[in-house]
Amino acid sequence: MVMNPISSVRPLSVPVLCSTGVPNGSSAETFLVYAREGTAEGFASVAAFFIPKNTPGLTISAKEKNLGVNALDTVELTFENVHLPPDARLGGDKGCDFERIMSYSRIALSALAVGLARRAYEHSVTYAQERKTWGQPIATRQSVAFSIADMRIELDAARLLVWEAAWQLDKGHVATRESFLAKLTADEMVLKVTDEAVMVMGGHGFIRENPVERWLRDGRGFAVFEGLAMV
Repeated sequence: MVMNPISSVRPLSVPVLCSTGVPNGSSAETFLVYAREGTAEGFASVAAFFIPKNTPGLTISAKEKNLGVNALDTVELTFENVHLPPDARLGGDKGCDFERIMSYSRIALSALAVGLARRAYEHSVTYAQERKTWGQPIATRQSVAFSIADMRIELDAARLLVWEAAWQLDKGHVATRESFLAKLTADEMVLKVTDEAVMVMGGHGFIRENPVERWLRDGRGFAVFEGLAMV
């Protein structure tokens, strides 16, 4: 979303714009909206604004029906000729460090993806050790063993990248590069690992009574979670 530059005299205004996937939108009293001020490129031109739910021109949709992560309440926001006072800007005239905020967001989402993938991996290992065919656990079958090994390799690689990015933030760095690499790797990893988990379990992984099908649907969402609640 593009807003007019901050002014101490006139309010901010935006034309008709929409944003989907806004979390906790049904119960939120105030929304934090990120928008680009002016036409300058890069993170430096991005600002954040507090918008109360009763702001004229703001419409909140009913809860969205998503493919996964159904426990998360997401809605669509529609902005039509919304006017904001100058004091609605996060950080006042100084603004916010959007680049650093994005690094925190990417690392947090990456960590969530790693946690989800690890649960799917552990579930697959347990199943492969307990499920027997022709008198032997399927974990002894080469194809299953290789699949589980690949899952662990992808999982550990993503985890290390997340740790590296978080460490850089703790040292005071912006960690833009590190957080981006962690997010990109985790997005691909979680989908691959959860899909492999379904494959390891065969037909049992395709039924709703088994959690791996839900983890696969949840894992699909990480590739689109960046930008959640940002318009």
